[in-house]
Amino acid sequence: EALDALATLDLAPLDAHHTFHIAESYAMAGDTTRALTLLERAVDHGMYPYRFYAEYCPFTVPLRGSAEFDRIVAKAARRAEAFNA
Repeated sequence: EALDALATLDLAPLDAHHTFHIAESYAMAGDTTRALTLLERAVDHGMYPYRFYAEYCPFTVPLRGSAEFDRIVAKAARRAEAFNA
């Protein structure tokens, strides 16, 4: 039911922060592929709290340990470091 409800959302107008929260929802609903796609979209649009993704966020637990998650978190870390330089 959760995935059906999520499928009705129009993601186009969402900013990076809201996109991240929808990614969390997909992760918790069991669609890790869609969650990772949306997480990367959030990173690509300016959401870089990589340590939060990797260590603290309880909703990204289903994504942790996958090569794709690690790649996205590394991208977020690089962008955060560039932003802070």
